Amino acid sequence: MQSQTDLEPHAKKVIGLVVAASVIIGLLLIFGVL
Repeated sequence: MQSQTDLEPHAKKVIGLVVAASVIIGLLLIFGVL
């Protein structure tokens, strides 16, 4: 149980970083095309 509670916030941080990276890459591609 302790390991799960420790992994939950870490997983949320990883997901947040992935989402932020995908958004930044998407914006770069859009501005690159324009």
